[in-house]
This record gives sequence, C-alpha cells and structure tokens, in this order.
Amino acid sequence: MLYELLHICGQEKIESFQEHPLYGYFQKAKMIAFGASSDVYEIMFDEKRIVLKIVPVDVSPPHDESVFKIHDVISYVMIIKELSNCDSISGFEDFSGFPCIYDIRVVEGVYPEVLKSLRSRFSEKHRLFKESGYIPPVHQQYLLTVTAYAGVPLSDYWFTSVAQAFSIIYQIIFIFRWAEIKLKFEHRDLHARNILIDDDGSESITSEDQQIVLKTFGVRVSIVNLRCARIEKDCCCAFHDFSSDHAVMTLPIVGSVFERMWEITGNEWKSFHPATNLLWIGHIVEFVGERLNRLEVGRNIERKQFKEHFSSLEKSADLDLWLKASSVPDFLIEPIINDL
Repeated sequence: MLYELLHICGQEKIESFQEHPLYGYFQKAKMIAFGASSDVYEIMFDEKRIVLKIVPVDVSPPHDESVFKIHDVISYVMIIKELSNCDSISGFEDFSGFPCIYDIRVVEGVYPEVLKSLRSRFSEKHRLFKESGYIPPVHQQYLLTVTAYAGVPLSDYWFTSVAQAFSIIYQIIFIFRWAEIKLKFEHRDLHARNILIDDDGSESITSEDQQIVLKTFGVRVSIVNLRCARIEKDCCCAFHDFSSDHAVMTLPIVGSVFERMWEITGNEWKSFHPATNLLWIGHIVEFVGERLNRLEVGRNIERKQFKEHFSSLEKSADLDLWLKASSVPDFLIEPIINDL
C-alpha cells in the first residue's frame, strides 16, 4: 500500500525531511494548529503565505487518541487532490471553496528539531498535552501537504455584521451543494475549526452560469480537514470508515453531532448520505448564532432572523431542495448586469 500512496503523490521513492523544498524555511515557520494526528504550520515562501501540514502515517499517538493508517492516508490524499485542485468546485468563478494544493509528498525520518521546538512552545502556550512522552521511531513516515493560506478558523473569527454571517453560511452551502453534485461529497467532520475565513476584501462572487452574484462582505470561506470526508468519482469511492474508529464518538465538543450522524448512516460509511451535510451545516449555523450573540453583533432582531432563516436546514432531504424552498435574502444578492 505504501507504493500506492507514493504513486498517488507522484513519487518514485520516500524522501527525507531535508529533501523537502520548504526545509530551509522551517526556521521561519509559525505553528497555527495542533491536532491529535497532525501539526500545521504557516510559512512565508516567495513572499506568499502558505500552510504546511504534517501527518504521521501508521502511528498511534499516546493513549490511542487517533490512528492514521496508510489506507486512510490513501483515501485522504485522493480526496484532497480531487477537491482542492478541482476548478471551481463551488460553482462560482475563482472560488473553489477548498485551499489549493501546492505540494504533497511522503517523507521519512526524525521530526525536525526546529519544528519540535515550535510544537512544544505551542503546546505550553495553549495548555495542550498531546505527546505525553511519546517518541516516534527514527524511520517514522509522514505525509506533508503544502496548501495556500486560507484564513483563520471560524471558531476564532470576529464578525462585523450579521449580513457577513449570512454570506458565510451561504458560501458553505454552495460549496457543499456543488461538491455533492460533482463528487457525491460528504465532509462528516464540519466543526468550526475546519472552516477558514479569509478577509480578502472581495465584494462578491459570481456563479459560473451567471445566475447569481453573492455578496461576500469582504470574506471568503474555505473548507479544510478532509480526513473524514467521502467522495465518489468514476465508480470509485474514497471514504473514512468510522465503523473501525469508534474513538470519534468520545469527542466532547461535537459528540452529539457524531451520534446523530451515526443514526443517519446506520454505521454504513461507503454509501452517500447527503443528510449528514445538512446536519453539520446546521451545527455551524447554531455555532455562528451563538457567537453573534456572544459578540453582540448587530441588533437582536437581526440575530434572531439569522437563526430562523436556517432553522429548516436539518429537516430538508438535501441542500438542493432546501435552496429551492428558501430564497436567498435580497441583501446578499447583487443585481445581474447583462452586457448588451
């Protein structure tokens, strides 16, 4: 299976950390995320902000928090390559909804000391205790992905208006709707840290068919962390099999969402279950609504209208039906101007 992974990554052999094109830039890296099975760094490269994600392959972190086995890595790579480099998967021009991939490869060796130091400081600062004395083997293999910088997590974003929150949810909906149509896509792990918000200053995005111009209020959405996702293309299906990953059910933050997802799928993960996307987007609507209240963004009536507008999401059969039944608010739409 290792050779299959190397083939998908476009490699003939495993490389070392020292052979990676970003190795000389590790000294200038900044750690931005610290997960159970991955480390994420921000690096300036050619005056461009990029993101390096390092995932250990076939390693059980302390206390068996998570295991990223090689067959899961293969599915993950297939999914991120298909989604991240798909032209306008969202159905909008110049807006794919997933960060562009610049490089992806498998390396082997000792985790670089400079990154290990960053990880330790990040862990102390945020009171995280992932390692617990765990020391990876000398010949540990890692998957390294380099993507475009796509902003800050939704969980940390400071909204400037309720209208902006509306646009963010609709951007997510359109990303998912088109990914469903093209690839029968499910994310299956859409919590607030897996949605990135970039203050790129854009005013709007235009659909490929020129039928809608959606106001963005200065922000663009990107969906990340596709480890648990599912896609289907040319009769081939890539997915994460939760039936052998029951540890997910113990997650305290979104445990109830996972439990409801289990009910929807019947613990059968290869099939396409679009209702899970509605479930997760509904979860995000609830999170955003609570954050708007906590930050006291806009008026009470506006925040109430936000939650009411999306209240029927989880009751719908799929996103396409919900969009047909629920009109996009006028304040989110720019008039279509046709050239004469």
